[in-house]
Amino acid sequence: MYGDDVQIHQLIRDADGSYVVLGFYDHVDLGDGPILGDNDAFIARLAPDLQLDWVHTFYANPAAGLNLLQSAGMAIDDAGNIVVVGRLDFAAQINFLRVDGGTGMPIHELAVDNLAQLVDVAALPGGDVIVLGRTWCAGPGCDNDIRLTRVAPDGGTVWQRTLGEGFPNVHPRAIAAANDGTITIAGIVFGTLPLDVNDVVTPGGSVVVVHMDGTGADLWATAFPVVDTFPGIGDLVLDPCGGMVVYGEFSGDIDFGPGLALSTAGGTDLFLAHIDDSGATDWAQTFGGVDIEHPGFIAVDDAGRITLTGQIHSAVFGNVVIDAPGTARNGFVAHLDRDGVAHWAYPMTSTAMGRSRTAVAAPDGSVLVGGTFTGSTDIGGMQFQSAVQFLPSAYLLEYTP
Repeated sequence: MYGDDVQIHQLIRDADGSYVVLGFYDHVDLGDGPILGDNDAFIARLAPDLQLDWVHTFYANPAAGLNLLQSAGMAIDDAGNIVVVGRLDFAAQINFLRVDGGTGMPIHELAVDNLAQLVDVAALPGGDVIVLGRTWCAGPGCDNDIRLTRVAPDGGTVWQRTLGEGFPNVHPRAIAAANDGTITIAGIVFGTLPLDVNDVVTPGGSVVVVHMDGTGADLWATAFPVVDTFPGIGDLVLDPCGGMVVYGEFSGDIDFGPGLALSTAGGTDLFLAHIDDSGATDWAQTFGGVDIEHPGFIAVDDAGRITLTGQIHSAVFGNVVIDAPGTARNGFVAHLDRDGVAHWAYPMTSTAMGRSRTAVAAPDGSVLVGGTFTGSTDIGGMQFQSAVQFLPSAYLLEYTP
């Protein structure tokens, strides 16, 4: 457990088996003494036994003391360096940070695109990274578009592409890159998204997945319509065994193809879908009850097994029923095989509020999960108490196969 008023946003694993943690804090101790901040951001590298190697802190918004990392993303490039994107330093307009994976020392602190909110990043073969963002502006006739930027190891821009010009309702969320250099993005589209291969036309909101080559040219695109309210995407992860997994939330109905229409039990429920390499849906399912559920990140291991994180009120995972009292919502972790069959699930029952946020899988099938809670919590029979009663504390837990 780590500090008070601290939240873990994302976890990734490097080639040496160490873990990189991205989060924000007011007061955190990662094992090398307390660090004080004001809703500032941190990135830390932990050894495989979770002992601290190094930590690097930076402001998210020093003028207002507000952290805007909720939309940030993180990746490790071919040289082992760590790239973080998001609104990292509001005053200096820094939104792209590359640090040395061995020491944590900054290599680049850049303003890659001052007109875009950067939301995610993925590493490409050869050392480049691909950054996903959303342009923003205000006023009549103003468009908010999807922006892709390929960044070289020296920080220079290789190419940049804008999708959705002239169509304001596009909301990118996640990006993934394969070993062959292809790129896949996922987001929410309202209306029309003009593309090279085919225009995506959605009468309402749709979950949209676009697959491209390394130059940004479209290979295919598919849309999954949602009937009712605004859907959301938690994560997009490639399956090492083929295809990809998309995870998110929706209210009402969502159509993943023939025989794969899903409906919520009430409120907002979670969806999970496995998509093949051509954009067709292999399977899709939903989890949730009559209240509100929110997705976190997911992990997919080398065998294609999927670990879900997030926040739920009630849901059924195989033989495990998770049901929070009253209107409370708590964190959970669930483990499914590549066919979507749940094998185990655990609630993280807190007296106030809890949420599992992120997970990363190791080659041996173990999974490291990070999240937050307030008050006291019971996680798999282990009892924890937050450092300050009404402020969130963070945790890391390892689940063995």
